[in-house]
Amino acid sequence: MEPGKIPGNSGTRNLPDNLSDLKAQVAANHKGIQLIHELIREYSLPVVQAYMGHIQKTAELSVRDLMKEVCKTVGSDVLTAEDQLDDGSPICLTVTLDAATGGAVFDFTGTSPQVVGNLNAPRAITMSAIIYCLRCMVG
Repeated sequence: MEPGKIPGNSGTRNLPDNLSDLKAQVAANHKGIQLIHELIREYSLPVVQAYMGHIQKTAELSVRDLMKEVCKTVGSDVLTAEDQLDDGSPICLTVTLDAATGGAVFDFTGTSPQVVGNLNAPRAITMSAIIYCLRCMVG
């Protein structure tokens, strides 16, 4: 789809804001690169990589523990939800949990196909939203 080529659609709600957001993201990435380089200079690459691995493993275990607790609290290993976009297009989500491992599968089967306009969420946005929600739920 090319919403910008459809009469009455620009493909974005506010292009200047989008461009400013991108510039801010690039600046934040540059700052992050600078800070990582400083850590590596101070502690060495292997040490920084090891601690990054520890942080990732701790985060994973925290989310898995949360998913196990959700199974116990809710009493089910399948959770479902449905909502609608502004135009009424459905967003369907089924989360299937593994009570033993704390694993989870997020399935959007039944969600409407891509729509004309700027309400679509590419895979990267969808994954980011899931990760953000999980982070918010972890104690």
